[in-house]
Order: sequence, then C-alpha cells, then structure tokens
Amino acid sequence: MMAYDAIKTVNAMQASVKIVGYDNIQADISMPLVLTSIGVDKPEYVQSVVSALLAKVEGESDGRIANTFEVKLHDGETA
Repeated sequence: MMAYDAIKTVNAMQASVKIVGYDNIQADISMPLVLTSIGVDKPEYVQSVVSALLAKVEGESDGRIANTFEVKLHDGETA
C-alpha cells in the first residue's frame, strides 16, 4: 500500500519515478494499477514462520530465526 501512496505523491508532483513494491500485494488484493513488485512464495513463507513459532513455544528454539526465500519479480506498470 505504501507504493501506491508513493505513486500518488509522485504523480501529484508531476515527476517521473519508477516504483517497485516489496510484498506482491496484488496476488491477494485487486488494485486499480498493476504495480511492479517482488514477493516470496507465501505458503512457503507462512509455513516457515509457523514452524519457527511452534519451535519457540515448545522450547526447541533459542529465538533466533534466519531463513532465506527465493524472491520473484512480478512485472507491472510502475517500473
């Protein structure tokens, strides 16, 4: 949503700027403008977070979490 606010502000300033979102929100919510965005595989990401949370609750984790996820570019009209 921040990217849309940025686009609105840039357009009001009549400037030309390329904007890329970082959460691929359009995969879940329809928007009036097709935003160029990057995103991760959400089911894989959620599974990782849930597993880490359960490990923490069950005392099997020291609280440190470091995961790497493949990022994908979703082409749109803003970059």
